[in-house]
Amino acid sequence: MKKKKRKKEKLVYKKARSVFFLILIVLIIIFIINTVGNNNSIQTSTIPDKLVNSIDLTNYANVDRYIVYGTHFNLEGTLNIKENVQLKEVEIVAKNSDEDEIIIDTEYTYNDNLLAFTTIEEINKGLNLEELQLNNYYLLLKLQLMNNETKYYSLRNNTEYGDINYYTLTRNGKNNNINIGFKQKDDISFLELSVKEVNELPNDVYDVVIDPGHGGADGGAVSGNHVEAEIVLESAYELKKQLEEIRFKGNCYKRRE
Repeated sequence: MKKKKRKKEKLVYKKARSVFFLILIVLIIIFIINTVGNNNSIQTSTIPDKLVNSIDLTNYANVDRYIVYGTHFNLEGTLNIKENVQLKEVEIVAKNSDEDEIIIDTEYTYNDNLLAFTTIEEINKGLNLEELQLNNYYLLLKLQLMNNETKYYSLRNNTEYGDINYYTLTRNGKNNNINIGFKQKDDISFLELSVKEVNELPNDVYDVVIDPGHGGADGGAVSGNHVEAEIVLESAYELKKQLEEIRFKGNCYKRRE
């Protein structure tokens, strides 16, 4: 009888242990899924309280599109204005932690209390990321009213876009990384640009194509012993060498004749 009882107890113990490990595995899987799923969630903003206090917290602007084209950042969106106002000027501005203000050229329309704004009207316009100093910047919608009142509104992400990581061009052997993303503080959404210096670039930051003109049957212009195709090919190899010296990695593919 004692042996049967011990066997039964061992069996119950094994089942309990199996159930425990099964539950543990399920909990670990749930934790991993939540962790991965939260990678694109809004993180906490480091915006100074002084800047928060300057913002109209009764409303916010929706960002419907934001992009980096070349070296410039641009966005567009809308703001539902609750009361009738007379607008004098509408601007997207970037304020840093010292409250210095960078004004971005902004086009807008205002009809039936709906303000639509955009900085994406022209190529190579907008916020020049190459000129930003090391700091944190916060993009705000700035309204100047006819009664000389000024209002600032925070920006909320109304898209499915995630963070953008931009790396500046190499100058004096240095690069800046600019993380562009929506952050949150006290349930208020902010569009934050964090500019930091980095010591090493990822391998996939830039794609540079060097395509020397002419070659094969078409040698281009010829003057004495000087052939255009040979000159531009030598220049292309020299450019490749210089790019590699400033940490560009590359391969050389010969064009088909």
